[in-house]
Amino acid sequence: MMIEINNDLAQLFDGLTQLLAVYSELDTLIYDFKRKIGIDCIPRCKKCCGTAGENIEVSVFEVLPMSIYFWQNGEADQWLKKLETTTPASPCVLYNNVPQAKSGCSAYFWRPLLCRLFGFSAKLDKHGKPLIGLCKELKRHEAFLEKRVQERIDEAGGAAILPINSHFAQKIADLNPNLGQQRYPINTALKEALEMVGFRTALLTTAERDLDHNSPKDRPPRGPHMGKSA
Repeated sequence: MMIEINNDLAQLFDGLTQLLAVYSELDTLIYDFKRKIGIDCIPRCKKCCGTAGENIEVSVFEVLPMSIYFWQNGEADQWLKKLETTTPASPCVLYNNVPQAKSGCSAYFWRPLLCRLFGFSAKLDKHGKPLIGLCKELKRHEAFLEKRVQERIDEAGGAAILPINSHFAQKIADLNPNLGQQRYPINTALKEALEMVGFRTALLTTAERDLDHNSPKDRPPRGPHMGKSA
């Protein structure tokens, strides 16, 4: 899916275009890993999305692209209203529990880091060895699956074929230390990101209105839209 973000708005957030590039890199790495190992999510499972929102911790920075998308498509107010009624025990506001839905996320292409990594990434043990962390449903689906996958990872050189949680978390946090270091329950982070984008969009709109009073020759050039892959 192509992500289009207004260049003027994207420039208001440090590291945003680099974040989209990291998401694209991660998606490619996970796709290749699943293809090489021969595993994938169970169709229409969605159980990872059905947990309490307080169990899904993300930074405000990670959900900025999603928030910009919602504002650009006129969906921000409806999500803010839904977020007003959530509690810590509520599921992620984006959780789509419709049985026929292919994905458990209403904004799958914009999902934050933890949701991209879940089930198909590794943590490092004390010796620096990557250890796969498959979800419970996949392990129930096939006996000895985790053992088989770990053996394939070890044979292939570990970190060379799958993402390491801590590496990507640090990479993204470093892109915007102000918004990327602190982690919150996903509903809290999304609410803050939506409000932040709304505020900056209002400032940008006000600045554009002021520019309309200038003559065309005095008006600075507008940035083009950018196409990025989620």
